[in-house]
Amino acid sequence: MNIGWPQGTILAMMFLVVCINASRNGEPRRGHYDLGAAMIGAAAEIAILYWVGFFS
Repeated sequence: MNIGWPQGTILAMMFLVVCINASRNGEPRRGHYDLGAAMIGAAAEIAILYWVGFFS
């Protein structure tokens, strides 16, 4: 696995999204902030990116 600038940027942005959802978990917006959904979404996105060779 090779982590370059593009890969690091994507991972950092996903980490920030999960952290924002964690700090505001349950607060209203158009729906509500949901930490579980953010973590599942980030994990799915990382899995897909790994599968297509983004980290190679």
